[in-house]
Amino acid sequence: MDEEYVPPLFHFVVRVRGRAFGEGGGSGYLRMLDVLELHMRDLDPSTLVDRRGRVRLADGSVQQLRVAADGRVSLRGVAPGPFELEFESYPEEF
Repeated sequence: MDEEYVPPLFHFVVRVRGRAFGEGGGSGYLRMLDVLELHMRDLDPSTLVDRRGRVRLADGSVQQLRVAADGRVSLRGVAPGPFELEFESYPEEF
């Protein structure tokens, strides 16, 4: 993820009774955000519960995370693209 991040931008055109509104980007650009959902599993699920970490998103921002009791992590409103996941600590057997 060393490349410079360029977020996707979109605009819309509305057509009503033969007239177009927003052509040529006149609507303004819409910023696209995504949802990141992870479901982690281990032979001993208790090793994952409340595990804390961070995720570096495609735009370079970093968000803190915590694994829920069901092994899930969900982040909303994140930049679309690749990400790097890092946990603060691992079970001793890793």
